[in-house]
Amino acid sequence: LSETQVHALVVTLTAALAQSAPDVKWLERIESAHLRQPRVAELQLLCGLVCGQHALWGKAQSLLEAAAKRLESQALQRRAHLALAELAESRGDDADALQAWKRAAQT
Repeated sequence: LSETQVHALVVTLTAALAQSAPDVKWLERIESAHLRQPRVAELQLLCGLVCGQHALWGKAQSLLEAAAKRLESQALQRRAHLALAELAESRGDDADALQAWKRAAQT
C-alpha cells in the first residue's frame, strides 16, 4: 500500500474502533500484525488503541507512546496523544492527562 492508502486505512480503522465494543478477534488480529511488523508505527497505534479498549493499560500506554514518537502523520500523532490523554484520565492521572492533551493540541 502507498503511504496515502496506509494513512486512509488507519484513519478508517481508528474511527471504527472508537465506535465499536471491545472485540477479542480484533485484538488478536492487530496484535498478530504488530508482532509480524513491530516497527510499523501505524500498527503500534492500532494495537495501542485496541489494548486500551481491552483495559490492557500498560501495554496500551507503551504502544501509544512509541507510536506518537514515530508516526509521520500529524493527524495520527494527534490521535495517539488523545488516546494517551484519555488513558491517563481513566486512571486518575491528571498531570499526565494534561500533558497529553497539550501535545495533542500542539500536533
